[in-house]
Amino acid sequence: MAGEQLHLDAPRATASGRDLSAAGSQLVGMSNGHVAEIAAGSAGQPWGRDEIGAAFQKDYGPMVQKFVEAFGKVAGYVEGIGEAAVQTVADNEAADSRAASVVAKSYPA
Repeated sequence: MAGEQLHLDAPRATASGRDLSAAGSQLVGMSNGHVAEIAAGSAGQPWGRDEIGAAFQKDYGPMVQKFVEAFGKVAGYVEGIGEAAVQTVADNEAADSRAASVVAKSYPA
């Protein structure tokens, strides 16, 4: 990569990280709201407890539990990735500023 440069559009990257974090927050809200309601409603087996209902529950019960857990994890990950992106931009800008200061002190004009 000699001679190549990497350009960081800090305002755009920060805004995108905040948007991603906000989307994750909305997913967390959905997980705690609608997804939790579905799981709670399913616990009562509204499809019945007869032979057909039991057969449905046998497959549906474990799958809905896995879905609820996975949805919650993914929601948290999306929120966390957005927050990490914002922090990474801030860290990179601070490192650039420190490097520029060191160079300026080392090679005064």
